Amino acid sequence: MVLNNTVGRVWKPLIVLIFIWSPVNSWTQVDSTYIKAFEFQYAARGYVAKNALSLIIDHKDETETIFAPNNPVNLGLGFSWKNSSLSFGYGFSSMRDREKGTTKTLDLQYHHYGEHWILDLYALRNRGFYEETGGVIDLYPDLQSSLYGIFSQYVFSGDKFSFGAAFDQNKIQVKSAGSWLIGGNVYYTRVKKLPPIDDIEVGGDTWNLQLGPNGGYAYSWVFLPNFYLAGSLSIGINVGFEDEQGIDQRKFLVNPLLFGRISVGYNGPDWTVNISALNNKVYVKFGDEYQTSLGSNQFKLTFVKRFDLKKEIPFLKSDLRFPRLRSKDISDKTSSYNR
Repeated sequence: MVLNNTVGRVWKPLIVLIFIWSPVNSWTQVDSTYIKAFEFQYAARGYVAKNALSLIIDHKDETETIFAPNNPVNLGLGFSWKNSSLSFGYGFSSMRDREKGTTKTLDLQYHHYGEHWILDLYALRNRGFYEETGGVIDLYPDLQSSLYGIFSQYVFSGDKFSFGAAFDQNKIQVKSAGSWLIGGNVYYTRVKKLPPIDDIEVGGDTWNLQLGPNGGYAYSWVFLPNFYLAGSLSIGINVGFEDEQGIDQRKFLVNPLLFGRISVGYNGPDWTVNISALNNKVYVKFGDEYQTSLGSNQFKLTFVKRFDLKKEIPFLKSDLRFPRLRSKDISDKTSSYNR
């Protein structure tokens, strides 16, 4: 009940904010000397992805303890038409390392890369982790973590720098360019059954709600014709409150936030090969002795083949458009459910 009420309070105002911000893109003019569209209307894609929501304990002596989920590699297929894209990935249990236990995972992510704003939605939940130290694996089947959140940023130089070209392969960045970023985020996190670290209790079952501003910089370097290396780094400060088992009073919190992206690839006339990584680190606790954080990581290898159809299919004459966005803003939705 607490989760449902809290998440509802978080998402409703953010949905309103999304609809307020979205018209900004409708006034955008792209500089064609920096960003170009592909000649082909359709594309088939295949990808291999590894997603993980790890629980990280940073120690005072600059060492760290990592509780990692045993998630299998996701295999996915996708199809793009006109200015829309859909894809689906699934992780097969047979591709899981049996020695590292079993993780029950819910992994729903939505990443939208528009011209002047980007949006990331997360609904992640894991139960069952392992810790590996010096080749010894310890299993924690009851340890649970959850992360629900929204991260959004405005791209100041979206007419010259394209997030979509770097991370969604929907455009071509033909000249190097960068942009300052500014935005906001809100997160709900929950950790249960956290074991003692160094024989010291680092917190019981906890949940927190935090939100705040963020800012950063992104740059795409076109170092050879059709080759690019792009990345962004954002930092933020979140404020909110936490509720810990055994403590009657809720605590006020101030936590940092880190979000990094990197992408490298080749954009040919009809072929694209891309490797990308996303790392979103949200702090759950930020104390003097230990700092606890949830790190959402995604590593992805993507192959795209573009083509035209001799005879157009009627269904493909329409786009799946994000609310109130121009048709040339492409969104990429991926989801997986692993058992």
